[in-house]
Amino acid sequence: MVFGKIRIKALLKFLNLCAYTLNNCRYPTIDEIMDYNGCCRSNAYNYIRALKCLYSRELLDQIRRNRRTRSVQQTLNE
Repeated sequence: MVFGKIRIKALLKFLNLCAYTLNNCRYPTIDEIMDYNGCCRSNAYNYIRALKCLYSRELLDQIRRNRRTRSVQQTLNE
């Protein structure tokens, strides 16, 4: 990725997308990004590309498995 200046508003939008990605254990779709951030399609593709650099598919799968295991353990303990 090219290094450049980033605005605070863009950083906040990206951090919100990071939180969305981790909470749902999947990448948001282009349309979801466009609706969520109010940006154009080309910017949404840039956000997806940055998310894929930051979070691998394996990491998201591992988080999903850990959540399932934790919820099953909590159910068994109750």
